[in-house]
Parts: sequence; C-alpha cells; structure tokens
Amino acid sequence: MTTAGPTATTPASVLQRASLAWLAIPSWLGSLLLHSAMLLLLMAFWKPAEPRGDFPGDGGDSFRSVGIRVDGNGNGDGQQPQPSSEPAPAPSPQQNQQASIPAPTSVNLQLPTAAQPSAVIGAGPLSGLPAINVDQLIKPSLPGGNGTGGTGQGSGIGGPPGGGGGGKGTSFLGIGDVGKRFVYVIDRSSSMATDHALQAAKLELLSSIQRLDESQQFQIIFYNTEFTVLDTRGGRFDVFRGTDSQRLRVTEQIRDITPAAGTRHLPAILEGLKFNPDVLFLLTDGAAESALDRKDLEQIQKHNRGGTHIHCIEFGRGNASPLVDSANFLKELSRQNDGRYVYRNVRDILRSPDDAVVP
Repeated sequence: MTTAGPTATTPASVLQRASLAWLAIPSWLGSLLLHSAMLLLLMAFWKPAEPRGDFPGDGGDSFRSVGIRVDGNGNGDGQQPQPSSEPAPAPSPQQNQQASIPAPTSVNLQLPTAAQPSAVIGAGPLSGLPAINVDQLIKPSLPGGNGTGGTGQGSGIGGPPGGGGGGKGTSFLGIGDVGKRFVYVIDRSSSMATDHALQAAKLELLSSIQRLDESQQFQIIFYNTEFTVLDTRGGRFDVFRGTDSQRLRVTEQIRDITPAAGTRHLPAILEGLKFNPDVLFLLTDGAAESALDRKDLEQIQKHNRGGTHIHCIEFGRGNASPLVDSANFLKELSRQNDGRYVYRNVRDILRSPDDAVVP
C-alpha cells in the first residue's frame, strides 16, 4: 500500500496564501491604522505661533490701552467746522414776480342789510295779481240792518242775535256772523268778468277766511251751470281748517277759477247745505233770468234742517240793485233762512289802476 508524501511548496502557492491572509484583516482596523498614522505625521510637523514681541509684559499676552483725543471745541478730529461751500440757489422767476407784487390793502365793505319780511299772515296776494292792500280797497258794510254797501244801499235783513252755532266769527263783504263751520258759495259765471267782479270776490274771500282760526272749519264752492268744490287734502277731509297751510292750499286752487258759462244757483246752494254749516254766504251778481223761483226757495228751506244762516250778497254796477224788491229772490232767500242781504257796487270794492294786470 502506497502512502502519500508531503505536498510540494512552490512560490506561487506562497503568494496565494499571503494574499488570502491580507484579505482576512477587518476593514475598520485598516482605517484606524491609516488615520493614526496621519495624526502622528501632523503632530510631528505642527509648530505653534510665537507671541508678538512689540507687546511688552506677560510674554506678549497683554493688551495695550488705547484712547480718543478730544479737543475743547467738541470735535473729535480737532478741526474747526468749515462752512458749506455749496452756492445758494438762484431765486426763481415766480419768486421774483411774487416779491414785486405789492401787499393787498384791506377795504371795508358794507354788507347789504336784509329786507324785513312783510307782516303778512296766510296765503298773501294771488299770483299774477297786483300786490294790493285789501283793507284799503274794501269798504265793509255795517253788519247790522241798514248798512251801506259802498255807494249802494245795503238793505240788510238782520238775523237773530248770537248768529250761528257758537264759536268765533268772521265777516264777508260786510256781513258778520259767528260759528264753527262756514261755507262760501260764489258765482263764477261769465257775467262776473265785468269790472273784475270775480277778482273782487276772491280778495274778499281770502280776507274772510283769514279771520278764522284752527278751531273753525270752512269750505268753498264756485259755480256757474255746474259747481266746483275745492279739494281739501286728497279727499281725506271734506272741509278746511283755519290754518295758514290750509289757507295756502285754498289760494293755490282759486288761481285757476275763471268766469265762464251761465248761472244755476240751486245745485250749488244744496251742495253747500250738505256740509251742515252754521253760516252759508251766497255771492252772485243776481241776474233776473237766473233767479230762484218759489219752488226752488221751498226746496232750499226743506234741505236746511240744521238751521244754517244763509246770507246773500248781490254784486252790481250801480248805486242800487236792478231787481225790484218784490222780485229780489236774494232778499227772500236770506229772510227765509235767518240771514241777511246786502247789495255791493263792484266798482267801489276793487279800485285797481287802469294799467293793472288783472286776470
């Protein structure tokens, strides 16, 4: 039996074993050895810097004291302040122009004084009418029995003492009465354009309602063949009150009332009685062809159940009424209804200049 001998060692096998042994060293150990070697080399060649020789004491480790020199004038650099060498800007042409303008002198001006308002209460004169003092134009008749209407005779029929339903009173074309509610029925037919009769009636009307206060009520009816009742406030109330605002509303409405057409008295009088007034004033020029007959007078008496005083004013153009006493329906109407009658000459009521503009 043959025994195997030792393996022969060759140079190639030795190198192979050495390479394998190196590979067996851990990587961290190799890194540690490498960094240690580099640290040793750095320590061997590093030399610390020596202290500066110009710093005395403590081996050059001390600090020198330093300071700032300040002169007596307070400037740290010891130099006097120099004025600015920049040239001043040249004055602009606008500044030269302003400098050449003299200073304005004060002038005392007198302010105009405000005109004092006229002491007029209520609506004032109608628009388009001349500013006429009504008190100077109108000559009221005596409110009693035999008053004079201008130059005409006012054969008034006196009513009962005390007048209407109590309260304060007013007057219209010379007839005065008292009460709390008044109705004015005014003729506006075409004949009322003569001698400005309708304008005279308007001025007398404004003068009469001016005497009423807020506790009293009134309504106005203009009529020809038809009648027009003035609007109070959108139909909410049927009568006005004696206030300035209500009188102004009346003034604005009567501007548009002009003479036209014929005359029918009865419908307007019956409409006025519907307001149940204490006093009713009827103003007309009393043409005979439009007179109320006996039947009309009886119908008025029938509707006047509230005891309204009906006062009648006849407008004319002479010293006396053209109606014969027996045929004067206005006298009879006022007598039957506890009122008074008066005749007035229109030409004596309104004295306007010849060149006055009267609508």
